[in-house]
Amino acid sequence: MISKLEAAEYKLEELKSNMVGLGREAIAAMSAVEAQQQRLTLQRLIALVIINGTLTEHFLTLRVPVFHVY
Repeated sequence: MISKLEAAEYKLEELKSNMVGLGREAIAAMSAVEAQQQRLTLQRLIALVIINGTLTEHFLTLRVPVFHVY
Protein backbone atom coordinates (compact mmCIF):
# COMPACT_ATOMS: atom_id res chain seq x y z
CA MET A 1 0.00 0.00 0.00
CA ILE A 2 1.28 3.47 -0.95
CA SER A 3 1.76 5.85 1.92
CA LYS A 4 0.55 9.42 1.81
CA LEU A 5 4.16 10.60 1.58
CA GLU A 6 4.88 8.37 -1.41
CA ALA A 7 1.66 9.52 -3.08
CA ALA A 8 2.63 13.15 -2.49
CA GLU A 9 6.14 12.55 -3.86
CA TYR A 10 4.69 10.86 -6.94
CA LYS A 11 2.29 13.77 -7.47
CA LEU A 12 5.18 16.25 -7.05
CA GLU A 13 7.24 14.43 -9.70
CA GLU A 14 4.23 14.39 -11.99
CA LEU A 15 3.78 18.14 -11.53
CA LYS A 16 7.48 18.75 -12.18
CA SER A 17 7.27 16.74 -15.37
CA ASN A 18 4.21 18.72 -16.47
CA MET A 19 6.03 21.99 -15.75
CA VAL A 20 8.99 20.89 -17.88
CA GLY A 21 6.59 20.06 -20.72
CA LEU A 22 4.84 23.41 -20.39
CA GLY A 23 8.20 25.17 -20.33
CA ARG A 24 9.19 23.48 -23.58
CA GLU A 25 5.88 24.45 -25.17
CA ALA A 26 6.31 28.04 -23.99
CA ILE A 27 9.82 28.20 -25.45
CA ALA A 28 8.58 26.82 -28.77
CA ALA A 29 5.72 29.33 -28.85
CA MET A 30 8.02 32.26 -28.04
CA SER A 31 10.47 31.16 -30.73
CA ALA A 32 7.67 30.96 -33.28
CA VAL A 33 6.45 34.45 -32.35
CA GLU A 34 9.99 35.82 -32.55
CA ALA A 35 10.51 34.28 -35.99
CA GLN A 36 7.19 35.70 -37.19
CA GLN A 37 8.10 39.16 -35.86
CA GLN A 38 11.46 39.00 -37.65
CA ARG A 39 9.73 38.07 -40.93
CA LEU A 40 7.27 40.95 -40.54
CA THR A 41 10.08 43.37 -39.73
CA LEU A 42 12.02 42.25 -42.80
CA GLN A 43 8.93 42.61 -45.00
CA ARG A 44 8.35 46.13 -43.66
CA LEU A 45 11.98 47.11 -44.23
CA ILE A 46 11.86 45.80 -47.79
CA ALA A 47 8.64 47.73 -48.40
CA LEU A 48 10.22 50.91 -47.02
CA VAL A 49 13.28 50.49 -49.25
CA ILE A 50 11.05 49.97 -52.29
CA ILE A 51 8.90 52.97 -51.40
CA ASN A 52 11.99 55.08 -50.77
CA GLY A 53 13.46 54.12 -54.15
CA THR A 54 10.17 54.84 -55.91
CA LEU A 55 9.83 58.21 -54.21
CA THR A 56 13.45 59.07 -54.96
CA GLU A 57 12.96 58.24 -58.64
CA HIS A 58 9.77 60.30 -58.72
CA PHE A 59 11.49 63.22 -56.98
CA LEU A 60 14.38 63.10 -59.43
CA THR A 61 12.03 63.18 -62.40
CA LEU A 62 10.41 66.29 -60.97
CA ARG A 63 13.56 68.15 -59.95
CA VAL A 64 16.15 67.28 -62.60
CA PRO A 65 15.43 69.00 -65.89
CA VAL A 66 15.96 66.95 -69.00
CA PHE A 67 17.97 68.76 -71.67
CA HIS A 68 17.38 67.80 -75.25
CA VAL A 69 20.12 68.42 -77.79
CA TYR A 70 18.71 69.65 -81.10
